Amino acid sequence: MQTIDSKAYSKSRLEVKMNSITLQMFFETESKMTFTIIDGGEKIESGYTETAKTKIIKLRTNLFLITWKEISGAAISQVQDLENELVYTNITMPNGKFYQTKGTIKYIK
Repeated sequence: MQTIDSKAYSKSRLEVKMNSITLQMFFETESKMTFTIIDGGEKIESGYTETAKTKIIKLRTNLFLITWKEISGAAISQVQDLENELVYTNITMPNGKFYQTKGTIKYIK
């Protein structure tokens, strides 16, 4: 596993699997990410793409907190543990509903 810092997120690609959903995250810069739903698992439309402004905070080597707000108004916070290839996601929907998921993450580069 290579060590990365928050600046290394620029131009990087990650694959995230949470429950039945698979998505790819492409960080164009440290503050701009585009995600594409590869497999929506009958919950989200496969192929859906959205670009969002992100904030990245390095918690320790290969452990990052990523936050963004989606067009729908959903607020997302993710702890990405690249060393152990785990991702923890908290989603607050515009109506106040709150969801937590745990999944896997793979640094594609």
